[in-house]
Amino acid sequence: MDTAYVGHNDFDLWVNGQEKRVHGKGFRAFQNTIMALALLEFLSEQGKYSPSMLIVDSPIQSLEEGVDDKTPDTMKTGLFKYLLEHQSYGQVIIIENKIPPALDYGNAHMIEFTKGKKPGRYGLLPGIKS
Repeated sequence: MDTAYVGHNDFDLWVNGQEKRVHGKGFRAFQNTIMALALLEFLSEQGKYSPSMLIVDSPIQSLEEGVDDKTPDTMKTGLFKYLLEHQSYGQVIIIENKIPPALDYGNAHMIEFTKGKKPGRYGLLPGIKS
């Protein structure tokens, strides 16, 4: 069974007949990201007003922790590949510690926060060092 829908009673995501809460923290974060992207795309195409921006914090980081250690890399890579190939729905800002290395990020504007002396930015605000 391959289904995904929003439950009528809880207005939360259900995948293959299971509530989101039966999954681990990492998989729930991943599902929330997919749901937000679907809403961004739907509103961009069908809505009277489109948000045109989405900010997501660590959509794949939690997939590497605890119960979700066996998460296939294809999920992580697939999410970033989708983002790279669907940039027309608005600006998507992803804050992530480790991004999948096997992709071409040439069409993405990337800012690396290094908190050090190597190339990149120390922090969110330019020029602030501590």
